[in-house]
Amino acid sequence: MMKKAFITERATILVMVIVGIGALAFLLFNMGITPQNSGITGLAAANLPPAYTGESAKFVIKQNAPVSLNLAELFKDPEGIPLIFDATQTENMEVVLEGNELRIIPEPGFTGQRVVTLYASDGEQVAPA
Repeated sequence: MMKKAFITERATILVMVIVGIGALAFLLFNMGITPQNSGITGLAAANLPPAYTGESAKFVIKQNAPVSLNLAELFKDPEGIPLIFDATQTENMEVVLEGNELRIIPEPGFTGQRVVTLYASDGEQVAPA
């Protein structure tokens, strides 16, 4: 029994240390302190994934009316790295992605629900919407 308690205690401490390091990194990043401007040398900056910053992940498209979205307004990279976008295809809609511009064009007369998943990448990390 003693061995199991020791393993559980070590796992709990490890989780606490990881959470603590993550919280400290989040706090420093939000204060604008990065390894590049902190004066600390020998640290490589961690590349954080892009974040979806849109107000909603659901968009309503009127029947027979295409919609255009500027994905650069919906995703942001914490380090300011330019993003690359991708989108899945779906039935009854044409999904066209050109640079930052996404156009979704429903087939004439189509009504219903479809899912188009959007992805943003900074070249290292990928974030779905």
